[in-house]
Parts: sequence; structure tokens; C-alpha cells
Amino acid sequence: NFADGTNRQILNLSSVSGSRKAVLHADGGVLCRAGMNNLSLLRTGYFIDYESGPISLYIDSTRMGEIQLSATSDRLLKKEIEYLSDMVGADPSANALNEVLQWNPATFKYKKRSIIPESDTHLGFIANDLVEVSPECVKGKGLEDGYDENNTAEAYSLDEIAMIAKLTLSIQELQKQISELQANGAGS
Repeated sequence: NFADGTNRQILNLSSVSGSRKAVLHADGGVLCRAGMNNLSLLRTGYFIDYESGPISLYIDSTRMGEIQLSATSDRLLKKEIEYLSDMVGADPSANALNEVLQWNPATFKYKKRSIIPESDTHLGFIANDLVEVSPECVKGKGLEDGYDENNTAEAYSLDEIAMIAKLTLSIQELQKQISELQANGAGS
């Protein structure tokens, strides 16, 4: 450990040509500050934290949010696959429909915090509203009153893939109900 109690290592990497790349293998995260010969060209640095939980991006000390990656979904990379439509005794599509009917879309603006300006108006959901109804669609522990605006690592976020699965089950349930109505002559 260093005198400041950390085990940081500083590397100065430079390239004569833009076609050369410096490769760094690091555990836990990468902290970068732009500059040349100790002269910072930009006053902001960034940190990519992947030590625990979702990959987070920080600019200086402000958590900007999570870095979203495309989820790998190849069958050969998965195990213990259970299709909800094959589950006995439960009706996951009816349950999903009941949950989705409780979701309340909203428009909102993200608040200004630290170096992040107030956002334009967005259409979406408030994770705090979904956590009780559909907990598998929400990640994180949630912020508490008086949270540090520079450290929002505990903030709720939405799991869009889980939400799409719930919506798909809901559509399947609605189609089943439509087909039953049509079979009974009510749709004529």
C-alpha cells in the first residue's frame, strides 16, 4: 500500500501514432485523467468501476450512471433454463398481466446534480413504483433521503429485459383471452 492507504498504481502511457493502442488489464476499475506530460488538457477525469455490481461510470467523483451492455442471450451460454409457459400449477401470463396493469408510466426530468445538468423530459417508469409490484424488474437498493448526489450507486434502476419479458407474458395472456372470447362467439 501507498502512504495514502491505497494500492493505486500510476502508469504513463503514450503513443507516437494513433494506430497504436495501450492495453491495460485491471481488477476492479480504471481511473483515467486526460493530460500530457502532467499537464491536464481536460479538467475532468473518469473512472469505470466494475469491482462490484453493475459497471458504473464516474466523471470526477460524480456517478453518471451504469454502462449498459447488450445482454448475451445465446442458449449455449446458459443453463437451468425454465420456460415460464411450461411451469405447472402457475399461470405466469395472468400474473404478469395483473402486475403490468399496475405499472404507471410517467413523464419526468432528471434533477440537476453536481456536473450533470437537468435533463429534458423523459417518458418512462419510476423504479420506486415498480419495486413492490414487480421486484424482478428493479435492480439496486434505492436511495434514502439525504443521499450524496455524487454517489448514487445504491439508486434503483430498471431491468429492461425483465420488463420486456413481463410485457410479453401480458400480451400472451391478452391474446389468450381474445381467443377465448372469439371461440365463445363474443367477438362476432
